[in-house]
Parts: sequence; structure tokens; C-alpha cells
Amino acid sequence: MEWPIKSFRSNSLGSNIYVIFSEIGIIVIDAGFPKDSAFKQVIHYLKEFPGTASHQKPIYLFLTHYHTRHAGAAAEFKDSFSDIEVLAHIDTVHHLNDKDLVVKGGKPILCDQVIKGPKEFDFGNYSLLSIPLPGHCEGHCAYLLHNLDDTNPSYDNKYLFTGDLLSIFAPPTYSMRDSNVARLIDSLRRASDLKFLIAFPGHGPTLVRRQFVTAAALTLIDLIACEENVLKYLSAPRSTEEICKYVFDRLLHSGEDLQSCLNMTLNHLKKLQDEGRVQNEQGMWVSLEKQTELHVEKL
Repeated sequence: MEWPIKSFRSNSLGSNIYVIFSEIGIIVIDAGFPKDSAFKQVIHYLKEFPGTASHQKPIYLFLTHYHTRHAGAAAEFKDSFSDIEVLAHIDTVHHLNDKDLVVKGGKPILCDQVIKGPKEFDFGNYSLLSIPLPGHCEGHCAYLLHNLDDTNPSYDNKYLFTGDLLSIFAPPTYSMRDSNVARLIDSLRRASDLKFLIAFPGHGPTLVRRQFVTAAALTLIDLIACEENVLKYLSAPRSTEEICKYVFDRLLHSGEDLQSCLNMTLNHLKKLQDEGRVQNEQGMWVSLEKQTELHVEKL
């Protein structure tokens, strides 16, 4: 039996696009970016594949999130095929046409069906479950595909399309200004508890479940270590840039973009601030935990 999932991977850090042919229609996970090779490959493939060019089956385009590398070509998909629906989480829909996220000069991205939470979609020989897993950004959603074909038990498995929940590449998945560390930690833990055979990420190669769980655990350890380093460094008031250069010195020296590291620093600081562990005083960050210890010592 032919492998049910077609993968289209762009070179460099371009996004991945996945295609599944079901009894009901063609499932596409993420649209990619108009200039990426993966997007061009998918359009050519779907137009040339028997039965697709004549639109015998509708296309269902599921977006994992609203970032340009994953949703930027959604309008081009609609231009290329008449019978197509775009589906996305409600929080993704709210940001699809943000001026700083859409492709410059691109057409507005219209969503046909809004997903408001976990929802199962019936595709005959497949079911697709939407699983909101925010953290990388608001409204980030993963999709769990279940092959229901009983004629070949070896393919009766589940596959998780993870978007940018987890990446084995730099920068980390919380390097965006709209990332949320607390939600990412929760989402990584929940995703690690899911039962699936293979994870299909938004960037890079596929991971078997054991590899995914290991990578998620290492990411969680790194997140906790970063926060411990932040608190350790706040023995005296520090600016965001000072904290950034201390905590992410290794990344900066390896060539990582300063803005990405600043975003990661702010995401950690916001989480610690929400937890009442740090506060900002006139642009300088102060550890409340350290202040408490000093206060006790003085007493």
C-alpha cells in the first residue's frame, strides 16, 4: 500500500506542506509561502495528479497558524483551485491579515471554516482531529490524522502534524514576539502525551514519536534552565538587552538574530512577571525572589 502522506519540503528553513488523499477530498496541511519551492511543488503536483485537475475531489486546506511561512500562500491556493476550503483556528483567523504578517502586496486570506477548539473531521478512510496547542503563537493548532483503513493493519496509525510547536532547528519555537512560554510549556507536555506514530513538523524532517518526546523534553529542560539563568542574573537590576546577552550568549555567538533572542528574553520575563517572580522598574528588571531574600537577611 502506498504511503498515505505526501511531504513537500522547502530548502533552508522554508515551511513544509503535507498532502493526504482521502475518500472525501484532498487534505492539505499548511499553505507555505508563495516564493517557497514547496508551495510551487504542491500546486504542480495537485494540478497534474489524476482527478485533481478536473476537480473531482474538493481540497481542504488546514492552517496550523497564521505566520507567513505557513499561511502566506493560502490566497494563491484559492486562486489555483475552485473547489477549496480554508480551515483555521479562530485565533489564527483573527490574525491572518495582520499588516506585519501577510505577504507584502499579497491578497487577503479568507477562511471558509473557523475551528473553535478540538474538532474531528470525517474524511471517510481518515479522520482529522484539530488540537489547539498555543505557545509558538496565539491560535497555534496541531492536527492528528487517523488512518481508518482496516484492510491493512500496518497503516492503521495516527500521525501528528505539529506546525511550529517543536523544532530541532534554531531559532527555538518561542523566538517570535507573539510567543508565550507558559502556554508553550503546557502544549509540549500535552503533545508528548498524545499517541501517534510519526510527527510531521512545520520545518525539517519527520520525527518518530520517541524522537519527538525526547526533543520536547530537552526543549522543556532548556526553557526551565533559561528562566533559572534569568533569575540568577537579576541579583541586580538589569535591562532586557543585558539579560538577553547573558542568557542567550551561546545563540548570539552562533549567529542567531539579536531580535529573535530579545523576543525570547521578553517572553521569559513576561512569564516570570505573570508569576510574580520579577518586576520592571523604569525599564530595569528586578527579581522579586532576590528582593525577598535580601529583606529577610536584613531582618
